[in-house]
Amino acid sequence: MRTGGRRPGPYDYRGQVYVPYSDVVPVSPADGGVAVVMPITLDQVKQQARVETDAEDDLIDLHLQAAVDVVEQQTGYWLGQRAVDAYLPCLDYNESVYLPGGRVRSVTEVAYRDEDGVEQTWESDNYELQAFPTYSSVLVVDGTALFPPSYLHGEDRRAVRIRYVAGHASAGDMPVGLRQAALMVAAELYIEREAHRTQPGVIAVANPAAQNLMRAHKIHWPV
Repeated sequence: MRTGGRRPGPYDYRGQVYVPYSDVVPVSPADGGVAVVMPITLDQVKQQARVETDAEDDLIDLHLQAAVDVVEQQTGYWLGQRAVDAYLPCLDYNESVYLPGGRVRSVTEVAYRDEDGVEQTWESDNYELQAFPTYSSVLVVDGTALFPPSYLHGEDRRAVRIRYVAGHASAGDMPVGLRQAALMVAAELYIEREAHRTQPGVIAVANPAAQNLMRAHKIHWPV
């Protein structure tokens, strides 16, 4: 898989560009216009862990947030809806830019830096969103006006910015398997707060059932 001579990533293969997670920056809820939605609730985690008091709610909530992060990191699938900015050095004709995070709900804006370094918004007629169940891409429409030539050969890692919304707006829309995995991981993080050994020299840190649920939903880049 080559890098197209532009820079190490985004990786490009036969006109398909894959934006690395390292080039994706979260947008604040106020700027992105989306609300943060968690796949599981504190009460659900407490029920799973058989906790009947409120004394450690703050601690359990931290485990809940960590569990969601674990699921998203291991699957590449964002559960709660969020807005992000994806950066890349340029766009080409008939080039599909695959965006991380699962299915993209909308592309809010595509912008680029002009010769003076000032960001300009690109007309939405120049690109289209191709949304699929587990991954999505932005396709540059053939025959549209390209960015200034300097960006086709430049070294600016952030010459182009794509703002998009991915994930789910409600817990009910999220894959039930990933919600269950997050619930199991959160409860186990709380119950097994300290490292424990199942046999000499072996520390058990993973829930096999949760791992199987996450593995079934892991996103693999198309080739």
